[in-house]
Amino acid sequence: MIRAAFAALFFCAACGTALAGEDPPAALLMKVNAIRLAQGLPLVSSDAELTRAAQRHAEEIAARGELSHIGEDGARIGERLDRVGYPYVLAVENLASGTLDADDTLERWLGSPGHRGNLLSAAIRQAGVGYIEVPVPDWRVAYRSYWVLVLARPAPEPGG
Repeated sequence: MIRAAFAALFFCAACGTALAGEDPPAALLMKVNAIRLAQGLPLVSSDAELTRAAQRHAEEIAARGELSHIGEDGARIGERLDRVGYPYVLAVENLASGTLDADDTLERWLGSPGHRGNLLSAAIRQAGVGYIEVPVPDWRVAYRSYWVLVLARPAPEPGG
């Protein structure tokens, strides 16, 4: 399914998404949008604040060598978004570790009902991707790659 949706994105002039090349976060976001496009869902745009929150969390879980939606200080997704100044009405996150690339990561998420639901939520409008690859061998971490995808719907502008 990913390959077919990915191919469809190549021909979508309305997508406005450049090919990602070797940038894993950009590749993941592009493929998320290809899947959403194939399902008739609105595309998500990259947001700098969401990306900053996702990257910080990816670095933290990689340093700890474990997957967790809860930060070392007990912060959950909402608190992490508050810290970077992102006003939201809805926010969810998908985590992955040990996957080979964006395709492998998405295949795993699509195979999980909860993760799939996050990816295919019609309410989502923006995204941020965090990614870190840990040099091998590093005995302190359990996996080589860590992915954090934050999907959100921003709060309306005040007075708008």
